[in-house]
Amino acid sequence: MNKDYLNHYYKDDQKVLSNRKEIAFRFLDFEYKFETADNVFSKDHVDEGTKLLIETALDSGINSEVLDYGCGYGVVGIILSKLGYDTLGLDVTDRALELSAINNQKNNTAFKAYKVDDLNIYKDRFKTILLNPPIRAGKVVIYEMFDNCQKMLASGGQLYVVIRKQHGAASAIKHLQTLFTNVEVIKKSKGFYIIKNFLD
Repeated sequence: MNKDYLNHYYKDDQKVLSNRKEIAFRFLDFEYKFETADNVFSKDHVDEGTKLLIETALDSGINSEVLDYGCGYGVVGIILSKLGYDTLGLDVTDRALELSAINNQKNNTAFKAYKVDDLNIYKDRFKTILLNPPIRAGKVVIYEMFDNCQKMLASGGQLYVVIRKQHGAASAIKHLQTLFTNVEVIKKSKGFYIIKNFLD
């Protein structure tokens, strides 16, 4: 894997979209087209963890308003928007937001993504949050994202997290248990864990 990719897909230090390409993805009888570029997560295809996250969350239950946190080029938010959910995205990079806007138009959805800034404006707002955390960013960043999710969830809300067992699922669960009323692994597949976190 390209070292620059690891360094930059979760950092906002590259403004220009380079080596842009379009990828196709089929989900629940819809055909999606996503434009990607260098230094975004999973630029060549929609990754298995993201697909499993969406499938499992839909099976378990999603309530609007939904947050696609760390939205990248917009896969989760755009698919859920196409399925009729009121969905918003947040990301730290300008290139992710630009690609999300492009892909929103390509797929004719109402998804909108914004720059992570003052998250206090989203306090207690979302009924559902989906998160595929940037593992390469390290535990400090990821656990801060978990903390932010707890603050942004409304009472009765739920957070779905996908993480590989070998990428620290056990320690992630322990941290999540300090934040949420109930933490449960609701799906295991090909090394991925889907963790559902409920907030009273």
